[in-house]
Order: sequence, then C-alpha cells, then structure tokens
Amino acid sequence: MMSTLGVAAMSLALAACQTTSTTIGASEPRPETALKLESNGRLLLVKNPGELPGAFYGALYVPPERKLGTRIPAVIFVHGTSGVDSRYNFHREAMVKARIAVFELDLKTGVYNRLKDAPPSTKFQSAAFAALKRLRQDYAIDPDRVAFMGFSLGGNMAMQLASSGIRDRYMKGGPGFAAFLSFYGGCDWVYDREKSLNSKQICSPVRDDCRFEGEPTGKPMYILTAELDSYGDGKTCQGFAEVLNKRSPGMVKLKIYPGAYHAFDKEGVNWSGSDNYSSSIVAKYDEKVALDSRKEAVAFLRRVFGME
Repeated sequence: MMSTLGVAAMSLALAACQTTSTTIGASEPRPETALKLESNGRLLLVKNPGELPGAFYGALYVPPERKLGTRIPAVIFVHGTSGVDSRYNFHREAMVKARIAVFELDLKTGVYNRLKDAPPSTKFQSAAFAALKRLRQDYAIDPDRVAFMGFSLGGNMAMQLASSGIRDRYMKGGPGFAAFLSFYGGCDWVYDREKSLNSKQICSPVRDDCRFEGEPTGKPMYILTAELDSYGDGKTCQGFAEVLNKRSPGMVKLKIYPGAYHAFDKEGVNWSGSDNYSSSIVAKYDEKVALDSRKEAVAFLRRVFGME
C-alpha cells in the first residue's frame, strides 16, 4: 500500500504537469496545459515535431466499467478558438456514460492567447493525427474505432480531416479516423495553401465542379450546426453535404437547428464581437439545442462503432 507521503508526491507531480513547464529529457521542455484533470482521467503527452504545437497534452477518460484486457472505442475532442472550456465536460459525461472513451486536446496553450492571433485551423491538422497515433498506442483503446469531434475551430478540422488527401499527408497510407462530428464548423472544403500545389483549382464555396484536396475518405460525418450561425453555415451546409454525398453516397448526415446561434452548447455564453473571419459574431447558449446535440452525437458514434 502506498504511504500518505507517496500519494501526496504523486498529486504534486500531476499538478505540475498541468500548470508548469518541467523537462521530459535534457532538451525537451514539458508543455503547459489548460486541461484540468478530473479524478478518473489520465494526461497523455503527444509529440508533434516540426508542426504546431510541437508537443501538447490530451486528457484521456475511459469508462470505469471497461473490463480488463478489452479495448473500447474513443473520440478525440478539439475545442474552438477560445480554447478548453465547458463543452468538454458537457459532452464527455454523456460519451463516457455510453462506454466511449474521450481524449480531450489542448491545442491553444503555448500557441496563442488572443482570438485574433489564432492560426487557421489547417495549422492543427498534424496535431489531430499525432493525437490519433498516440491514442492508438493506449492499452484501453480500440485502434480501429477512433472518431474526431470538434467545436467551431475543431469543427472546421473535422471537415478537413475527412479528406483523403489530408489523411494521406500525415498517415502515409495508414488508416485515419473512423468518423467525424462537426459542431458548427465551416461548411467548405478547407485546404492549406502553403502545402497544396493545386490549391487554385479548389473552390469555395463548394460546388459540384470543385476539385478537392483529395476525395472524401467516405467515413461517416455528422454536421450539427445552427440556422443563424454567424459564419453562414446554416445556409451553406446543405449544399456541402449534398456535394460530399454525391462523391461518397451516404457519408454526411446534417442537422440544422432552427433559431440557434454559434456555440449553442457552450453553457452561459451570450456574446457578440468579431474575429479574423467575421466582423459580426453572435455566440449564444441554447439549453434545449445543447442537450439534443449531445444526444445526437452519442447516438451517431454508437451506430458507427457498432454498439447498438
């Protein structure tokens, strides 16, 4: 049995991982993180050399009823531009209850502070795949059943990661994500102009005659967005879903919430302002929509993972 002193030492070490920079090795600083670990979570370090961020933490939550020796499905969460917030707690609770592990990433800390200094979501594509590779190494996780779920900036990433070209860039022919959930992400086929030689042939908004950065992976995608979203996704997502479903039949499911605004599942938010992409943003919590979107997300992943 561990002594009281030993338990205290472990607690102090964990707290240090969450709030300060210590060292991994002689030349590898340990990154800071805004993740606040709950009692049943584990912090995992993800290395992403040469990309942004070069190293970061994820908090892994595994359902407590998992039987020893079994591997379960998981979903990776990525926050919006504002960083780690209440949406992680809100959605994690339902996912873990449904026996789906959750890996929550912090891609903001150490990269930017102000909203207007945030890099475009394309800069974080490599981090998503680095997290996927790290999670597949964990003894509790089924490597073939890992999905991606993002909010706003993370929702944009969900769209991008469903491109076979982007997947192949980072996975080198290996399998990518099993499914994608986009909460009010941008409904266009976003691409990285710095890495794409044929980017001029890709169009936005998406049309039937667009040339994509790789065809869709064909893995299931569920888009949950708002009719009054400040970025116009309540108007553009229908066409986006139709185009992708023509290229990969049945790939995209779409739900547009009437009368809802951006960040409808971020409890307490009622904000207006601007960022690099819109001069007039409204973000507004809607409890009814939030609860329904959480239920829809869980049901979608349970179907995809063959848990029904």
